[in-house]
Amino acid sequence: MHFYKLLLSFTLLGASLGELQSPLTPSKEKIAIIGAGAGGSSASYYLQKFTSDGFNITLFEAEHYIGGRSTTISNYSPNNSTNLSIELGASVFVGANRILWNGVREFNLTTTSFDLSDKYPDKFKGDFGVWNGTDFVFRTNGDESTIGGVFKVFWKYGLSPLRLYWLVRNTVGDFVHFFYYTYFPFQLDEIVSRIGFDQLTNSTGAFYLAKKKISEDFANDIVEASTRVNYASNLNGIHGLETVVSMAAEEAVQVVGGNYQIFEGFIKHSGANLLLNTRVTKLKQLNGKWIVETGSGQIDEFDQVIIAAPLHLSQVVIDGENITELEEVQYRDLHVTFVLAPKSNPIKHEYFGEGPVPELILTRSSTSNIPFFSINIVEYDNATDTIFYKIFSPDPIDEKILSEYLFEDLTDVSIVFTKLWNPYPILKPKDHFKNFQIGEKLWYLNSIEEFISTMETSALAGASVAGLISAGKNTTEILLPFY
Repeated sequence: MHFYKLLLSFTLLGASLGELQSPLTPSKEKIAIIGAGAGGSSASYYLQKFTSDGFNITLFEAEHYIGGRSTTISNYSPNNSTNLSIELGASVFVGANRILWNGVREFNLTTTSFDLSDKYPDKFKGDFGVWNGTDFVFRTNGDESTIGGVFKVFWKYGLSPLRLYWLVRNTVGDFVHFFYYTYFPFQLDEIVSRIGFDQLTNSTGAFYLAKKKISEDFANDIVEASTRVNYASNLNGIHGLETVVSMAAEEAVQVVGGNYQIFEGFIKHSGANLLLNTRVTKLKQLNGKWIVETGSGQIDEFDQVIIAAPLHLSQVVIDGENITELEEVQYRDLHVTFVLAPKSNPIKHEYFGEGPVPELILTRSSTSNIPFFSINIVEYDNATDTIFYKIFSPDPIDEKILSEYLFEDLTDVSIVFTKLWNPYPILKPKDHFKNFQIGEKLWYLNSIEEFISTMETSALAGASVAGLISAGKNTTEILLPFY
C-alpha cells in the first residue's frame, strides 16, 4: 500500500496542483473502462451522452483494434493478403437491435444484406440446407417463391413454425419493453427475476421448446441448426432464452466495411482517451479510489472502473473489499476458417451425395461426426470469379478436412485465413445472474453474457451501467434514444 501511495503522490502531483490553482473548476470524475468492444464502447458513449460529457474516460484495450469479437479480416490483420472487409466474428445484427441501429444512423453508416443472392442475383440462388451427417433433412432450392417456401415448411413441420414465430416475436417484444423502457437502467439479476425471464433460462432449449409445443423434428432440424451456427451449441447444451434469441433473425444486416465501425463511432463521440495494445493486469482499491495497473507498468487512479471483457480470460487481478465472487465462466472454442475457391469449383463431394451443394450449409446434431457447424459463401470477387467460404467448426480445418469432406478437386482451393475465438460462454441453464455492480464503484458488464450473448446486449449492458453511474449527475433524461 505504501508503494502505491508514494508512486501516486508523484504521478498525480501535477493534477493536484492544477486543482488547487483552479478551485472554481471542479475536476471531472475519472472512469476507466477495460475493453473496447460493444460493451465498453457503448458505456463510454452513453456516459457522456447522459451527462453532456461529464466524465473523464480512459478506455484500455489489450488488442490493437476496436470491436472485440466484432471485427473484419482487414481490421484484425491489416497485412493479410485477402485485404477484404469480411466479418471475422459477429457478422450480423437484426431489426430489434435498437442500440446498434442508433449507432448506424448517428454515425451515417451504410448497411447491406449479408445474403449474396441479394447482391449478385444472377450468380447466387440463396439456397440452404440442414445436414445431419448423412442427408439434408431440410433444404431450399433458392428458386421457390416465398409462398412456396412457407408451404414446404408447414407441410413438413405442421404448426410448429407458426408457434415458434409467435414465441420469438413475443419474447423479443417483452425483452425490448422491459429492458429498454420500463426498467432501464437496470441491474441484471433484479430485472430477470422480476419479469420472469428466469423461467426461460432455467432449462435447456430442448426442454423449453417441447414445453411450448414445438415438435421435436422442427426443433432438431431447424432450431438446433440455428443454435449451432450462432452459439456452437446443441439444444441440450444451451438455455431456452438463448435458443429463442438464436431464431430472431428478421432484417439481418451488416455494416458496409465492418460492424466494428459502430463501436469506433461510440468511442470517437465519447472523447475517451483510447489506449490500444494496453492490457490491464491489476485493479487495487485504495482510499475510495481504484488504482489501475497495466502490463507495461503504467499506473493511474480512477474514481470508477467498468470491466467490459471476460474477467477470467483477461486475467485481471482485483484487490479490493467486498467484491462479488464471480464464478469462472467457460467460453466456447470456435474455429473460423476462410477458404478461397474458384466459382467454377465450389464445394462438391461424395460426402454430400449427388447434385449441387447448397450455398449455406447448416448442421444438426448427429451420431456421425460432422467436422463443422456451418459453411457459408460470404464474399464473391467478380474480377477473379472466386468465392470465399466461411466455416465455423469445433476443431481446426485443414487441407485434409477439405479433401475428405468438401472438395473433390483442390485445384486453386486454399485456406486464406484462420482464427480461434472464445466468442461466447457455454450457455448452461441457470436462474440467477450476477448484477453489474460487483464492488464499490466497480462494474462488470460481462455478467450479461450468460444471459444473452450478442453485440446488442453487450452494448445494452454498457448503456445500462452508464445510466446507473450517471444518475444524479445527468443533464438529460436517462433514456435510450430511438429514431
